[in-house]
Amino acid sequence: MAQATARTRTLISVEQAAEYLGVNPRTIRRYISLGKLPASKVGGTLIRVDQADVDALVRPLPAGTSS
Repeated sequence: MAQATARTRTLISVEQAAEYLGVNPRTIRRYISLGKLPASKVGGTLIRVDQADVDALVRPLPAGTSS
């Protein structure tokens, strides 16, 4: 029988996610509404996102790419 492994989730607020990424909280809310960032409601009103999902939004640029 396979044993399920529990993953520890670190939930952070929309504001914390925005500060971490250096964007406006409205950008995080837009990502949530577009389905780019999964979110959970805690206690009926608080919106929280998993730190690992926020980290997954950050992708390195390919070598030789300048912005």
